[in-house]
Amino acid sequence: MSKPHPKAKHYTALLKKMEAATAAGFYLEASWIAYAILEDRLVAAMLCAGVRGEFLLGIFPPDHGGNHTPPPAPTPAATTSSTK
Repeated sequence: MSKPHPKAKHYTALLKKMEAATAAGFYLEASWIAYAILEDRLVAAMLCAGVRGEFLLGIFPPDHGGNHTPPPAPTPAATTSSTK
């Protein structure tokens, strides 16, 4: 018999809370619980795919090997003045 997923109890509890919130008409609370579950699974999938934590947090250290410099600020469009 295989071991249950480490977060199985946590997900079960969250799903029960979500069902109770929906039954009571607290749809916003239910949607936030669903969001939390989806966010957790997405982060886990990204980590399994090799995405580093810095990218998940939006922190790009200079040594990560990618483009760590922010894009240049937009410059105002050149204005041309027409002479009549």
